[in-house]
Parts: sequence; C-alpha cells; structure tokens
Amino acid sequence: GSGKTELLNQLFNVMFWRQDQVAPFFYALNPAFTSALDFSTDYLGRFIHQRLAFQKKNASLIYEGLSLESLINVAEESGAHWAVDIIKNHLQIKASGDMTRIFLSAIRAPHNSYLSTGMPVVVLIDDFQKISELHGLNDDNKNLWMLFEEQFKSRLTPHIITGCRSTLHKMLFQDTPFGKELELFSLSGLDKNSSMKLLTLLCEHYGIIVDRYTLLVFADLFRGSPFYIRNFVQTARCSGKILPEKDLWSIYFKEITAGKIYTYWLSRLQNHVPRPEERKTALTLLYHLCKDDNGQHPRDLSAALSSLTSVLSVSRDTLDSILNSFQTAGIVDINFSTLNFTEDGVLIDFIKRLYGREILSEPPDMVEDAFLKEKVAGSKTEEIQSFEISIPASPKAELIAAKTLEQIAKNHNISSEIIWDLQIALIDLLTGITAQNNILNENIYIRFEPRENTFAVELKMPYRELTPALLSSASGKQLAGNYTDDIKFEKIKNGTKITLIKNLKKDFA
Repeated sequence: GSGKTELLNQLFNVMFWRQDQVAPFFYALNPAFTSALDFSTDYLGRFIHQRLAFQKKNASLIYEGLSLESLINVAEESGAHWAVDIIKNHLQIKASGDMTRIFLSAIRAPHNSYLSTGMPVVVLIDDFQKISELHGLNDDNKNLWMLFEEQFKSRLTPHIITGCRSTLHKMLFQDTPFGKELELFSLSGLDKNSSMKLLTLLCEHYGIIVDRYTLLVFADLFRGSPFYIRNFVQTARCSGKILPEKDLWSIYFKEITAGKIYTYWLSRLQNHVPRPEERKTALTLLYHLCKDDNGQHPRDLSAALSSLTSVLSVSRDTLDSILNSFQTAGIVDINFSTLNFTEDGVLIDFIKRLYGREILSEPPDMVEDAFLKEKVAGSKTEEIQSFEISIPASPKAELIAAKTLEQIAKNHNISSEIIWDLQIALIDLLTGITAQNNILNENIYIRFEPRENTFAVELKMPYRELTPALLSSASGKQLAGNYTDDIKFEKIKNGTKITLIKNLKKDFA
C-alpha cells in the first residue's frame, strides 16, 4: 500500500511522453497466470505493444490486446522490422516446446530490440516475486525466473523491479547471486505532513468538514498509505458533509469489516493460505501475534515459535508453513533470531475484528459498539491531563511528591480535605518504601491523574519485592489504606507499580 505500482506507472508515463532517447516497458504480472508459457506470450506481446506505441507516440497501442500473429501485421505497417523478426523467432521457438528457450526469447526481447534499433529500454516489473510461482512444462522449469540474471546485468536494458522485501531478498540474495548486481531502495509511505495534506485535500474536494485533531489521529493510523487514505475518504463522502469523531470511527469500522480495505486484506490472506483447513489456525496465529503489543516489538524467534506451537496446538511444520506464507505477504518478517509483526495498525484492527467474528462468533452489533467505545474513549483519554515526575528514591522523596500533589490537585479544584488524605497516604507509602530499601541511585516515577470522579496517584518503583503486607509492617500502620478508597499493586518489568485511588464526592469535584 505504499504506492510502488503507482510510482512505476508515473515513471513510465514520464518516460513515455517527455523524452525520446530511452524506451520504457512496464510489466505487471497477471495474477491469473500460473504457467511460464502464458507469461512468456503475455510478456513479449506487451513489450511489442508498448515499444510500437512509444515509437509512434500513440498511447492507444499500449492497451490493444492483439495476438502475436496480429502484431506482426501492425509491426510491418509501422516499418518496425525488428519487431517482426523478434515475434517470428519467438513463434518458431514456441513450436519446439522447449520451455527454457521460450522463456528466454520473451525476456530477451527488450535487449534484442536494442541490438536492432540502438535504443536502450528501461524495463519496469511490478511484484517481480510472483514470477517465481510460475511453473513450466515439467519440474525442470520451475525456476525459470533465474534466467533474468543476464538481463539484470545488461547496462543497455536496465531493470527496475518491485515486490515484497523478504521474498525478493530470498530470491535475489539467498537463492541466487543476483543481489550483487542490484541497488536496493526501501519505499516508505507518505510522511505525516504529506498524509495530512492528502487527507485534507480529499476532504475539501468532497466537501467533508472534519476536525483537524481527528484527522491527525487518522493520519497517524494510516501510516502514509495512499490506499488507506483514499478508500477511507471515499467511504466518508457517502456519509454526510459534517462528520464528528464518532462518525469517522464508525466509517473506519465499516471499511475494515465490509469495505474495500476489508476485501483487500481478506483476499490477500486467502491467497497466501489457500487451504481452507489451515485458515482458522492462520487467523488465530495472526491474532496472537498482534493482540498484546500491536506488533510493536520484535519477538525472540525461538521462544515465539515454541509458544505459538503450544498455544495453537499445531505441528512445527504447519506453523513454519503458515509463517512463511505470511512472510511472503509482507505481514511478518522473520530475521536471523527475531520475529517481527507488521506495524500496520489498520491490518491489526482488521485481524482483531475478523478473529472476533470468525473464531469467537461475536455479534456484529456488539463488536461495533465495543470498537467505538474503545476508539472514541481512547481518543478522549488523550485529552485528559496527567502529570508525571521522576524523583530519587531518597529520604526526602515523600515531601517532594506531597508538595507536587498539592499543587496539581489545587489547580483542578480538588478540596483540601481530599488533598490532605492523599498526601498522608502518599507520604506513608513512600516512607515505608525508603525505610525498607537502601537503594538510593534509582528513581521513583509518579503520575498524577485527575479525572471526573477520581484522583489517581500512580507510582512505579524499582523494587519487585513490594507487597501490601511488607509496607504495613514497615510503617507500623496502614495509613495509606485508611486514607484512600483503593490501592492496587502490580508487578511490572522493572519493579512494582502502586496506584492510590481517591473517589471524589460530587460536592468536592
């Protein structure tokens, strides 16, 4: 979805119309092709069409679906005897049934045209990795794509290819030494400013009025994908002119559960997991990869494979097969020792909704209500102010924390009675902690969060052994518990998190 196909299309158009020294040839493999014979015929036919169109600067010739035999007449009428020779030579080789020679005669056509005309050709091939899926007339022909090596080395018919990074790396660096002849470029999506500009321009074009802050949220979510942005706005244009945040999330939900984005990803998953009996396992695998941290952190490969094999109750061979399929699809990236899941938030939302419907059989209405509650409430949470400080774990820590709490609470019109209770609880808690721990070179992180009905103080400590019982015995009393409405203890990666919660009475709020 980063626009590689569109990029090649635009490059072809620029080269076709704005210069006369180099002939462009753009080829996108037809996904219906499975045979190398069909590919060879199509590849050669499209090249001759485009080369004659460039020679005559007649764009209509690009798209004419003439057979190779009919193209001979067109080439003769155009005086392109080189094209006649290339087609006739290919038809003779085709009659021999030698698949290797047939394939070579097709992919060598751009170079042979240069030898006859003196005009170089730039070959643009989109999704090159799909060529490796073609089969010949027997098992000896299954790696015919490797014959492209000679074409890649030619300086007079340079090739620009695109495709799935992981699959191309395997084809060009692991399976063959082609990589040493290539230069690599990674295509990213639009940057944040360009995403916002595209979103804004499309909304203005269709007369849609949307809050700018809300657009920023979606610009972040779409991660610069023109495909996501265009489909989202196309759906939004049918929903009214003035769209509040909740309506936009509802539109987005429809896109990932029934719209074009849904259709796109569903078809890709089905394509890469063609066996119906494996699809339930594959979807469950994707869900477990993205449910915890939204795919943001790489996993240890060995530990991840062991865990997933156990959770999914499948053999290691089945798991490897599914993961390899998803690597080909660009959804997961298996490196030397880590397993990375895509950071595509839209795909993750799609997987979670699909899992809920297909595996958990959740009612559609309840799924949408829960989704909107999560997204809209989540965006509002960002607007609630919270304040964080970091202080050394020293004997004076409780005084600094108590004074900070007082200032923040007063600014939010919290009553002095509640402030006093929270200060006592906070001082008692910190005094107990510093009394039983002698580590003074660590920091305590404190977060103050005033809400509509509660005031919460969250402390993250570098001590894992903290428990309510230990704190009580350390201070000799339970002031913290007596002066708050709830205290929560939670083990975290680098210590313990303690949350003090004080309910706000209506007359105090």
